[in-house]
Amino acid sequence: MAQELETLGAKVVAVSVDPVAALAAFRTRQGYTFAFLSDEERRLSTYYGVLEGTSCRRADLLLDPDGVVRHVALDISLSQHGKDMVEALRKARR
Repeated sequence: MAQELETLGAKVVAVSVDPVAALAAFRTRQGYTFAFLSDEERRLSTYYGVLEGTSCRRADLLLDPDGVVRHVALDISLSQHGKDMVEALRKARR
């Protein structure tokens, strides 16, 4: 899914409240090539309203080049993860 989003001009970044070392290990195990950002201080998660207790809700956010949120999908399943972003990005580009 990340490759399809990048083909459409998106920059894919995964954000998690997990420590850097845990994210690096996860990224390597899964073979992901896109960037991962550790938000241990939970600033970004709080800013975008996805912090739930001490962890993040699973969410996809589509931001335009100015950082304005154009689409949000919350609590999505792993099988659906990113699919709605492809459609939202296609619509935004029309």
